Amino acid sequence: MERVDLVLARRYAQAFCHVHGSALTREDFCKLMVLREVLLRRRHIFCARKMLESLVSHCSAARELRDIIALLGQHKRVALFPEVIREIANCYAVQEGIEFVQIISSHQLSAAQKAAAVAFAQRAMDAEIVYECHVDPRLIAGLRLQSSRFVWEHSIKQRLDAVQRQLCP
Repeated sequence: MERVDLVLARRYAQAFCHVHGSALTREDFCKLMVLREVLLRRRHIFCARKMLESLVSHCSAARELRDIIALLGQHKRVALFPEVIREIANCYAVQEGIEFVQIISSHQLSAAQKAAAVAFAQRAMDAEIVYECHVDPRLIAGLRLQSSRFVWEHSIKQRLDAVQRQLCP
């Protein structure tokens, strides 16, 4: 995405947060972060404004989010929606002092393993953590914690990549 588009997305999000920021809840924050990931993986959804409106209908701020979708549609900038969502979520996170973390593992984690990963992230970022877990077998026996400002990985894949970089510079 072009830098100009990122700046525009930030401006739309700032306007949204200024007018409707109090309508967002912690649950909305989590839903928006997941929705952004879905939209980034399935860009073809942008063609259907009704589909986007349906996706945000589960948020308590659905009416406000539908308004931003309509505004982006009027300005022919619906493709900015995932970045606008990210910026809205960032505004909320800063305001509430929380961090959204993706916990990615090579296998399904137990409750105790999730709790340990969250505790580690809280100590490392000095913030309250909201998280979602994913399984990515490409990690090969490992774990990756990722947020907008923090990445930590300990996996066989990471070690193999490091060896490859040393052998083939």
